[in-house]
Amino acid sequence: MTLSDEDIRAIEKFALQNAVKYGKVPQVGAVMGRMMGKCPHLRTQAKDVKPVIQEVVAKVASENADEWQERLRSIAPELLEELAEKKEPDKGLKSLDVAEGETVVMRFAPNPNGPATLGSARGLR
Repeated sequence: MTLSDEDIRAIEKFALQNAVKYGKVPQVGAVMGRMMGKCPHLRTQAKDVKPVIQEVVAKVASENADEWQERLRSIAPELLEELAEKKEPDKGLKSLDVAEGETVVMRFAPNPNGPATLGSARGLR
């Protein structure tokens, strides 16, 4: 069974997005994983999809980074914008909802070895 033109365009979009994001030729496995995630109807046709991805990646490899970005801009500008919006991971703990005037009391979990010792201070770091 052959892939539809829409599926081939999706492969090209994801390969170009990967190339622009990392600044190098995309890996077949990375594009394959993205395709299987976004196009679940292709999961049963993985043997047919892989050779097409290899062809597209070979085509992308023959171009330079400027051409990748220009092609991605012409066929899928939304993916280029998605790359521009860098998502910063949330770091640390969520802030507590404390009403004004209330206090927060925190403590260490009990030490299973017995009373607190100088070694228990390691948790304060």
